[in-house]
Formats: sequence, structure tokens, C-alpha cells
Amino acid sequence: MELVLVPMTPEEFERRSAESRKRYAANLHSELGLTADAATAEARRQMDAVLPRGVHTEDAILRTAWVNDTVVGWVWVTRAIRLYESLGFRVTSQHMAKLLRES
Repeated sequence: MELVLVPMTPEEFERRSAESRKRYAANLHSELGLTADAATAEARRQMDAVLPRGVHTEDAILRTAWVNDTVVGWVWVTRAIRLYESLGFRVTSQHMAKLLRES
């Protein structure tokens, strides 16, 4: 089993970002009490702020993870953490996961 990371296409970015915005909007709605419309607008605003040019956003690395002929996930790496550190922020929590299964 070999994991391969390939550059995300603009079409895949649109599909994946739409899924992410939908989940995030649902969280904003349930956790912050925003209306569904306001939550959807806020999720879009935030995504557009951090990835204004999609896969072509400077300093963002977007990859699709493949095992054999199956997409198993995606990776988004950004250098934004350096910006936050320069403003005095510090990392207090970081979450990472890796699903392991036999093919």
C-alpha cells in the first residue's frame, strides 16, 4: 500500500471546499446559533479569506491523497502559522489523524 500526494485540481478543490464549507456552516449554526443563511455566508467568507485563489493561493499547498486508485483524503498546508507566531500567538492544540487499514 503506497500513499501518493498529488496537486489538487481546481475542480477537486471546488468539490472539497464546498463539502468543508457545508460542514463548517452547520457547526456555526449549531454552536454559535447563527441562522443557516448567516452561517453559510460566514463559512464562505472565512474560506475565501484564507484561500482566495483556491489551489493557486500563494503559500498554500493543497494535495489529494491517493492509495492505489482510491482517494483517501486531502492535505492543506499553509505557512500562516508563522504569521500568527509573529503576532504573539502560540500553538495550544493541534489535531492530526491517520486512518490505517489493510487493502
